[in-house]
Amino acid sequence: MPASSTESTAAHAGRYVHPDRLYTLLLSVLIAATAAGIYLAATVLALPPGSRAPGPTRPPDFFVWFQLCVSVFYMPLMLLTLAARLANHRAAAPLTRFLNYALLPALPFGTLLGAYGLTALEPAHGACVRSGE
Repeated sequence: MPASSTESTAAHAGRYVHPDRLYTLLLSVLIAATAAGIYLAATVLALPPGSRAPGPTRPPDFFVWFQLCVSVFYMPLMLLTLAARLANHRAAAPLTRFLNYALLPALPFGTLLGAYGLTALEPAHGACVRSGE
């Protein structure tokens, strides 16, 4: 056990993850999930109508088309933002802000990432300002 609070702080400093890095990681995971969703929706739509599972477990065709269109809309936006963030381009901040607002209606994970980006990355402009900063 650490003898002083300075040693304790130094021991915990290695565990801190910067919000920018965490956001970039979460954005990468969301891009992978969106790509998988696009593949799944395209696979379902490519099946002949008689070979799909009947009954209450089958989503309606319009829902699959809607999910595919929304995913195809978000994918280039997310890829462009990720590329700008990784290249430390000056356009990364406005692109990230625009993506955060665009992701808010994308339930559930897009909403979580958008809210996290608005609160953790830009506390002065976001929906929540931390007290004491």
